[in-house]
Amino acid sequence: MEEERVLNVGSRSVDENDENMLIGTYDDNSDYALTEAGPFDVAVYCKGIEVEIVNDTDEGMSLDFDLINVEAPIANALRRVLLAEVPTMAFEKIYLYQNTSVIQDEVLCHRLGLLPIKVDPRKFLMPTEKVIGINEHGVDCDEEPQPDPTRNLVFNINVTCTRNRNAPSTATEPHQLYHQSSVYSRSFKWIPCGDQEEQFASDPPRIVFDDILVAKLRPGQQIEANCHAVKGIGRDHAKFSPVATASYRLLPTIRLLSEVRGEAAVRLKESFSEGVIELKEKDGEKIAVVADARRDTCSRNVFRHDDLASVVELGRKKNHFIFSVESTGALKSAELVVEACKASDFVQQLVLFMYSLGVFSGYYFYTKITTPETVKVHEFEEFREETDKVITELRLRVELMESALKKAGVKVIARPPPPAQPSADSAPVSNANPPQQDSSQKTNPRFPRVSSLPVDAASNVVLKGEARKSI
Repeated sequence: MEEERVLNVGSRSVDENDENMLIGTYDDNSDYALTEAGPFDVAVYCKGIEVEIVNDTDEGMSLDFDLINVEAPIANALRRVLLAEVPTMAFEKIYLYQNTSVIQDEVLCHRLGLLPIKVDPRKFLMPTEKVIGINEHGVDCDEEPQPDPTRNLVFNINVTCTRNRNAPSTATEPHQLYHQSSVYSRSFKWIPCGDQEEQFASDPPRIVFDDILVAKLRPGQQIEANCHAVKGIGRDHAKFSPVATASYRLLPTIRLLSEVRGEAAVRLKESFSEGVIELKEKDGEKIAVVADARRDTCSRNVFRHDDLASVVELGRKKNHFIFSVESTGALKSAELVVEACKASDFVQQLVLFMYSLGVFSGYYFYTKITTPETVKVHEFEEFREETDKVITELRLRVELMESALKKAGVKVIARPPPPAQPSADSAPVSNANPPQQDSSQKTNPRFPRVSSLPVDAASNVVLKGEARKSI
């Protein structure tokens, strides 16, 4: 049976014991370390991943789930994709026809752009281009263009504040003295265009909440505007981010090294969050037991008591991530997690991590073997043969993953063929006039806009080991 992998936390420092192994990472203590006889197997690794739903509200606005048997780069990639890669609809252009409130036009438009819209973004296409100056139809931005039913949602707001002539003489509150003194999100009206009325007949687009305060007016003041929403991602602007919060933490572990009784048990219970430690009766005396370590906030207040610090061992399971996702309301939190796993950037980071591991380790070991202190011809020949086999296997794996991505609908730029390797007997060929490369032509990356996190993780994996066998 596999041992628990935990990170022990002391009162002043964090210690990682040699026997505390982290599943799925390429360090000396890993199940997939470079000392293993066989290469890293993606299928075997994926079979070990577990997802457990802990809490899902009836409205679907918040979701708590556990992601088990993965390492931090993958968990963090999922979090970042939730924040910045899952698309939603938000107001991009505000055509303001009247604003006599005290709020400046640009501030009001900014507030309107941050209103969350309840609509399924998967039914819309991304905008063709950013509207700057003149749009793709040649229409000036100061003029409201004809909306595209496949790319736009249009909402109208027209609110005028008037005096309440029937207000009591003793009234002092604005909502008693005036009509429409506060502009709420319920004032927005959806204007269907094209076949949108039939498409969204069962669930018409709307602002997620009706009671969002937009502005305050006084008699004679008016706000009138048409708001055009487009599809976008949080990386372009925060208003497109589908989540209010998306975070994770490691599962806490609490181990009592000896029995804690009586008054010490009461102090131990008070040192943790409510529900973490419970008191049970044994032989007429209270005994502390760990009830639910998950509720622990890792405050480490227990280390303030010298007599308790030596009997409690705190830790965190390094392969168990507790995710908390709160949706803004466009989609349910569970749907957002599914869409995040489908996002091309998330898949690309997984591919890049595995590919970078092979490339970086090959370069690293090649450099170590060919340095003046360690030059050995027979070792280099053995290393080259093993490397050729690994590179061939990596290419096959990448081709399989590319085909899977294409079947899933992810666009993958064609990979250039590998350069021809000259044989050992062939003489080197020199080119007196090498072709000049056009500097104006830029090579398109195979996976655009991917963070360096997988590459950094792969390099860190290789550099941690000193006496390892190359994969």
